Amino acid sequence: MSSEQQLQARQQQAERDKAADVRRSAEAAARQAEAARQAAEMEVKRSNAAYGERLQCVLQPAEAWLNRKWRAIEPQALDLVSGMELPLVLRQPSKGGVRYSSKAYARFNGQELTLCQYSESQSATGRCVRILGNSADYRRGIRQNFQVEQFLRGHLRCELVAPRRR
Repeated sequence: MSSEQQLQARQQQAERDKAADVRRSAEAAARQAEAARQAAEMEVKRSNAAYGERLQCVLQPAEAWLNRKWRAIEPQALDLVSGMELPLVLRQPSKGGVRYSSKAYARFNGQELTLCQYSESQSATGRCVRILGNSADYRRGIRQNFQVEQFLRGHLRCELVAPRRR
């Protein structure tokens, strides 16, 4: 390859790299915009939720199956609205060094709270924690220990949220 051809090849590669950078930036901006839209939608649903449609939970203490081993994770606060899925990150507390984490998804349908490895929209079934209760149970508050092999174990406490007065 002549030096002129090499220069032309480098320029073409630089143009391709620049186009890929622009595409990645646009995809990142679209993901951020979608996350902001979903957060705003969740906040509107939270503020308009009738009694019995909104559940708050604390997951603590808990361990997640991370990198083929049970590892303590940071406490999680969940604020769920019936019919909506909440993504969360199960993450080891920071102690310097390697910090393992995994995604999970929480849902509430009025009687069943589920914490699953995969989103409901994903075809994989995966492992799930299932906490069942009627409205009286959730009103009083549910406290439950659980263990799902190779996914999650710990203590969960939940109760219904009274609607905001306007």
